[in-house]
Amino acid sequence: MESHDPAPRPSTHRGLGLTLAACLVVAWLVYVRVVLPRVSGPGELTPAPLSAPSQPLQTDYRWELRGIDGQPFDFTSMRDKVVFLNVWASWCPPCRAEMPSILALAGRAELKEAVFLLVGVNDGPDELRRFLGPELVERPVKALVAGGPNPTFDSEAIPATFILDRSGRVVIRHMGAANWDTPEVAGFLEKLLKTKAP
Repeated sequence: MESHDPAPRPSTHRGLGLTLAACLVVAWLVYVRVVLPRVSGPGELTPAPLSAPSQPLQTDYRWELRGIDGQPFDFTSMRDKVVFLNVWASWCPPCRAEMPSILALAGRAELKEAVFLLVGVNDGPDELRRFLGPELVERPVKALVAGGPNPTFDSEAIPATFILDRSGRVVIRHMGAANWDTPEVAGFLEKLLKTKAP
């Protein structure tokens, strides 16, 4: 009589599949939280292109924002200022990769009059504070949490970066990670700072 090996029980397959899925999730989290921040840096990113939006955008300053200290931030106070605005999240690997270049650009002495805003989406104050570190107060950037969407800065993906001139026009709009700490970007911002609002 011919013998056959018994078929594995379905529960064994299910348990094995769940274990494998859990291992993959843990491996991905370790990669995103530990490995990626160490291997990704602005030097490995392409320089940010200075490309204007295909259609002119005028900033809608009605936006519910609050600082990582929980205090409301009056976005209308950004009128008549040159603003570098980055929409990001702490769990987003490309966002984390480009962040050092943004912080370096913000630290340039010739750009001290520009305002650098880091607007976190799908993140709470605690997550942003944990990622940016306690030395955030010494950096020339303002970390904010978005309380809702804004039509001007709506994008299908993050990171998304916008540069506003003194009249509130979006003069640069870029989706995706880039190296922002370049002479071209710094020079562009310097020119905007020297231009008075109409």
